[in-house]
This record gives sequence, C-alpha cells and structure tokens, in this order.
Amino acid sequence: MHQETKHCEHATILAARPNPLAKIESTSFKKNLASASLKCDGCEVRVPRLWICLEPSCRAVVCTTSSSSHMKIHFGSLHKEAVRDACHCVFMNPRTLTIWCYFCECELNPFTEDNLISPTGRLFLKTAVRCMQGKKSKQDGDGTIQDLDLTGLVGLKNLGNTCYMNAALQALAHTPALTQYFQTCEAFIPESRRVEYARQKNIMLVDSFFNFVDSMWSGKSAIFSPAHLVSDVKKFNDMFQGTSQQDAQEFLRCILDKLHDELTYPRKYPDPNMTLPTIPIQDEKLNKAKAVQPPQKTSVKSSNGTSKDTSRSSNPKAVTTSSLSYASSRSSTSSRSLQSSENSSLVENAEITPARVTNPSIISDLFEGTLESRVRCLSCRKEYIKEDKFFDLSIPIDKKNKIIDDTLDDKNGKDKEGGVLGSFVDSIGGWLSINNRNIKLTDCLASFCATEELTGEDRYRCTQCDALNDCRKTFKITRLPETLCIHLKRFRYDSYSSKINTYVQFPMDDLDMTPFLKSTDHQELSNSKYDLYAMVRHRGVVGGGHYIGYAKHAVDGCWYEFDDTYVTRKAPADVAKMEAYILFYQRKSPHRDEDRTRISKYMTKPLMQIYDKDLLVYISSLWLCRWKYLTSPGPISNHDFLCPHGGINVATTRNVMLMVTPIPRIAWDALVEMYGTDGSPVVNISALESEKMACSICAYEEAELDERRRREEQDVARLDSTVISEGQLWYLIGADWLKEWHAFKAGDKPPGPIRNSQFLKDNGQPRAGMKRGTDYRGINVVVWNYLQNIYGGGPEFVRAALDLYAPDPKTSPISPVRNNARTIAFSHQHQLNQLPHPSTLYQPQYNIYHQQTVPSSNPYGRGQVPNGKPRKA
Repeated sequence: MHQETKHCEHATILAARPNPLAKIESTSFKKNLASASLKCDGCEVRVPRLWICLEPSCRAVVCTTSSSSHMKIHFGSLHKEAVRDACHCVFMNPRTLTIWCYFCECELNPFTEDNLISPTGRLFLKTAVRCMQGKKSKQDGDGTIQDLDLTGLVGLKNLGNTCYMNAALQALAHTPALTQYFQTCEAFIPESRRVEYARQKNIMLVDSFFNFVDSMWSGKSAIFSPAHLVSDVKKFNDMFQGTSQQDAQEFLRCILDKLHDELTYPRKYPDPNMTLPTIPIQDEKLNKAKAVQPPQKTSVKSSNGTSKDTSRSSNPKAVTTSSLSYASSRSSTSSRSLQSSENSSLVENAEITPARVTNPSIISDLFEGTLESRVRCLSCRKEYIKEDKFFDLSIPIDKKNKIIDDTLDDKNGKDKEGGVLGSFVDSIGGWLSINNRNIKLTDCLASFCATEELTGEDRYRCTQCDALNDCRKTFKITRLPETLCIHLKRFRYDSYSSKINTYVQFPMDDLDMTPFLKSTDHQELSNSKYDLYAMVRHRGVVGGGHYIGYAKHAVDGCWYEFDDTYVTRKAPADVAKMEAYILFYQRKSPHRDEDRTRISKYMTKPLMQIYDKDLLVYISSLWLCRWKYLTSPGPISNHDFLCPHGGINVATTRNVMLMVTPIPRIAWDALVEMYGTDGSPVVNISALESEKMACSICAYEEAELDERRRREEQDVARLDSTVISEGQLWYLIGADWLKEWHAFKAGDKPPGPIRNSQFLKDNGQPRAGMKRGTDYRGINVVVWNYLQNIYGGGPEFVRAALDLYAPDPKTSPISPVRNNARTIAFSHQHQLNQLPHPSTLYQPQYNIYHQQTVPSSNPYGRGQVPNGKPRKA
C-alpha cells in the first residue's frame, strides 16, 4: 500500500496538459457513451464497471472486475512517477462520474471543500465532470458547459426503469418554493419520525425526500442515487414495486398525496379564553416601537342572527384576522364561486357538494386548486354541482365526445347565433386540424372546460328522475393553484393501448388561465397568468419508452435537460418544440413581487448586521417562506411555533430557534400593514433567547400526558393476551388507529376516538380485500373495554376467529360460543373494574413545576395562568 497522503498532485499534473479535455469533448466519444456501446479495451465489460484514464494522450477505457482488473494492469504498465508525461493513475467512471486516483488510493470529489486537491486540479476535475455529464459536445449546438459551481445540476441514477421517477423528481426539485421549504423550514417537518414505533410501522416519505432535496442542492456531487426514496415509495405503494416502467403522472400524484399527508402545518390556534402576553420592546431604542396588542374581539350579528367574532388591530391600517383565517382563506375563493353559481342557477333544483376540507400543507399551498363540475339533467333540469380539489389537471388531447356551443338553448337545442351543425363542424374540424390549425395548450384547456353531451353509455343517473338520462357537463376552475401542473393525456386504454404523439404547442411564458376560471374575485383574476418552469417528456410508445425531465434553473435562468444522469443545457426554443407530457407552471404576481422587493430591502445582510438587537423581532420562518412564494400567504402567524397560550412549549418545540427568522421592526410593521396578523404577539429577540416565554401550562400538560402514557402502557400490557380461551371472542380494531395509539405511548399526541371504518363500511359490514395486521388487528374484550372507555368510537366488531370474514358469532348456529361469550365477558369486565376508572387515571395531585395543589374549580384545570403565576381564588 502506498504511503497515505493529504494531497493528491496528480489532478494538478493533468490540468497542466495542453488541451486536457480534448478527447472527452469529442463527438464520437459522446455518441459511444450515449449509445452504451462503450466497452473495456481489454475485454467485453461495459458500463457501469468502466473507467476512463484522464491522461489526455491516453484516454484508455478499462474495467474493474472480480476476475481481472484492467485498471490495475493499465496503471502498472504505463504509470511512471519519474516521467512527467506518464500520469496514468486518475480514472473517471463515465456513468457515476466518480473519480479515483489509483496511486493515492482515494476518491477525488471536486465538489467538496478539502485539501486533497489543489485549486487548479479541482477546476480541471469539475470541468471534466460537467463535460462528461452533458450529452453533447461544444460543437453540437447548445451543449455548452454550464457554471461549474451551480448547485441543483445533479443527475439521478436510473435504478432499473426508474426514468419516470427521475423526470418527475427533477421537476419537484426545481420547484423553488418546495426546495426553499426543505432548506429553511426543516424544524417544521413533523417530528413523528423520532417516535420509534411510528418510524417502524409508518413509512415517512418526508425523511427520504428531505435527503433527496438536500443532496440535489448541497453542491457536493454531480450525480445522486435516489435509492432510499424509491425504496420508501415502493413500500407504501405496491404499484411501483418491481422493475417495470410506470407512469410519471401517477408517481407524481402519489408522492404529492403522501407528502401532503405528512407535512400538514403545526397550527396551534390561540385559546380564545386566554389573554395573550405582550412581550415588551425597549421604547427608547426605537422611534415607533409599540408592542402590537392582541386583537380585541367584538360580537356582531350576522345576517342569519348568529353572533360572530371580529377583530380590530391596534394599528388602524392593519387588518387583523382571526387565527382561522389562513385555513379558511384557502377555500374562500372557491366558496364565493360556488355561491355565485348557486345564485345564477335554480338553487332550489340543484344538488351542491362542496370540496372536502383538509388541513393545509406546503404541498396544498403550492399545487392545490379547486375544480367545479356541473351536470344538468336535460329531462328535469336539475343540476349537480360538485367541487373537487386537484394537484394536477388531466386534460385530453383528443376529444371523443361532441363539443357543443355553450350558447345552445336548453329547450329546443338550437343555437342562438347559428346552426348547430355549423358550430359542430367548425369545432370538430378545427380540432382535427382540418383548417390547418395547430393544437395549442389553450385548445386542450378549452375542450376540457367546454360543455359536452353525456349520452349513450355516458348517461348520468339523475336522482330526481331515478333514471339514466342525457345530461350536459361542464368543468370550471374555481381556484387556481400557485403551481399549475397540467397533465396531457397522451395514453389511451380502450380496446387496445395507444399513444397520441400529436405535438401540442404550449406557451413558455404568460399562460392566461382567465378564460377557464370561474371567479369574480379581483385578486384571483389579476393573478391568472403563469410561466413555465419545468416539463416532463415521454419518448417512445405506450408501455415502454423513456421519460426525460426539463427544468428552468432558479439561479441562472437557463433551461436544462435531465436525462437520468445526463444534464445538458438547452435553448428555450428547443424546449418549446418538445412533445410535452406534464407541464409545470408558476403563477405570476407582479404586484406581490414589487412588495417583496420593497420589504426585502430592509432585511439585507449589511442592514441586519448594523441593527441593534432590540430593533429586531422574530417571525415564523414558515410564514416567511409562504410570503416569498405565495400570492396569498394569509395573515402573519407566529402560532407556528407558539403554543395556544402565547408562549413556548419547551417539551414539544425543541428547535424553536430554527423555526424563527429575525427581521427589523420596520419590516414587521410593513408586513402587518399589508397582511394583518392572527393575533400573534410580537416576539422580541431578547425575550425568546432568554427563555422568558417558556409556558408553564404546556409544561404541566406534558407532565400529565407522560403520566397518562405510562399508565396506559402498563394497564394494556397487563390486560392484553396473544390468545383467547374457548368461548371467547376477538374484538377487531383498526390497525391505523392502533399504530397511532402506540405512537402516543412513545411521545406523540393522543390518537382520538377508535376508528374501525378502516375495515368496515358505513353499514357495519366488512370491506373487501382487508388484510389482518395491515388493516385490522384483534384484542380481547378487556383491552377493548379499557380503550373504548377512554377513547370511545368504534363500532364494536367481534369474531370467534381472528378473521374479518369469519362467520358472525351473533348469528352463528354454534350456541356454545355465543352462550359462553357473555359469561367470560362478564368475568373480564370484573377484572377491568379492579382498575381505576379512566377518568381518574390522569389527574396528578401536584404541579410538579411549582409544587402547588391544583384547585378542582380552576376552569383551566392546571392551577396556572399564561405567565405561570398562581391563579387567585
């Protein structure tokens, strides 16, 4: 073994060669590498076990195999330390772009800062990697070498027909707001990952996705292997198991749904009965420094006679909203559109289904829009109006159903302005390019939103007519997302599978969605234009082919092609000619951009360094991330890291300093004037750093929860059993709820009522395809009664065997089981009665933090007020 060295000089020697990249940049070499025809000079071994000698006069292609190592032979025969022109010890793998010095026996990574490589050698190796990463040479158009130190230009290793994953992941990795969230808001990622049981049983995709984003933008490598991310996706979705190629759009929807479920915001709304503390700010250090008081609530009567709360800010210019405003504002636009649609139609003859309310997350903030479908029965004129949320719009390229003019008279089917036949022929003729029209993306959107006839096999069942009738159906977008993801339906699965290879012309800038938007909101209409920032392309036929990703870099503004490990700069005109499959558009908001630029001037690094500490306040990093990228970030909220009492729950908020960002008070005042607050107190830097905001109420509640966790774990362990005696019954319980209860024992929040709806229908009958262990588990009657007394819920479901589909013992003719079950259940209930009642299990007698008896009459049940002082009797 050669003597260990802290510095490799061989890269520096190669960098001093005249034209050291000549052969790597050659067109023939690129073609051989791209066609996978490259093989070892001494045998038939091909990539990925090939290595290229970086000596410019050599460029030998060698291999490293278990049987023989032509790299070793090449090094031993040609490398001579005494000869300056014989440096044959540095090799590069053309697939993984790994660089290895055989003489120094070490890997040379030019993207990491260390003393192993000299600056000259580092520059040479970086250039060689970027040159090898591109598919074209300098002479082949826009294949120029990109910025060597530009982060985000990372190729993804193909793990076996995973190009559909790589293309979709590149689009997500180049979504600016999403990457900013993972880079600056790591402390807000749910901490259920630290719960041992939940980590073992519930696959947390956010872990591997966070590592993926970090690797893409850390600048430490030119190629990344998403093996852990792919493995986690396969674990929670059977569709992607195996090595067969799947659909990129289905993968994208799957991963967005999973991330949305895991990344819901930690909203901690303030207790309306509590007086939130005001953290003082030193007045003598600030000209306009006044603590922002919490909103004063006044009760007013609404039009229906009920009372509601309104808030007034101490700042007359600031519009302060309630703590629920941000969550409710997400659906306010669509709600207004739905109400307007009700007023414009026969409300008394309409069946309206609003969109399902879900908890917000960074995924829903960016990708979620709302779509209204309106179906009208042509017999009774009843309308069915339904709103659905979407992460992507799947629109057709071909239109098999007849497109009709929306101006048709409902009664006689005649066009108010012309003949039906003429309108129909014009529509179909233009659609089939009979009039030499190019198919545009706006044509596809117009077709998607056009009124269409539902006849024949597509007839709709009208509940009022109780029959399948001819209907008319229309789609309209009621709320636009910040990131508009459009999926062009190129694959058809009818009697045979086929692909539509028609080129669809799409705009690179200023896609106007106003014609397809059903909204009267001025802000929504004024921010309805989008710019393209990413695209997924499919090349080939249905069931095979290849997926390639394209993305616009957020730093240099250039377009790049991501073909697995290859990264090549592309001209925008070339991207516009591609056969798009999925398009990613980012919402434009010129007025918001001006506001961000104006306020950001107060937060530049030079100014932040000269501000006095008392002139700075803390703001939630999560809200600041939304403000930078969302058109409507909602009111300012510090309750992302504050507890409902206005303090800090030190037990659950361990990384509070990672959840906040310091900004000058003048910037805070400007933001409050524009967006208002949800009643969050101003958080002074000195108060937070000195831990004066630690909440004793939350500390006491955590102590109670710890005692409850310990007691429930001990009781269930004592009552549980793995088998039951003859005549006993198994009580089936939802596996998901049981996982949440185990996670609660390990430190998570309480699980809520028992949910057996996971394996039971609404009528109490078993769902089809349920698996024991995955969807349900069995417990004995004592454990069931114990948990049911504490949490409630259900419904109760029993079987004599641990099988969901076993005969019902209540209707089974086997009488001994039915008769003995009641007696045994009674004896087990007697055993359960020996335990303390659940209502008395979690009432400690002392406040362990202040050693004071807790008065039972205290409405807070804690003997404390927000400032931690004893409440007066």
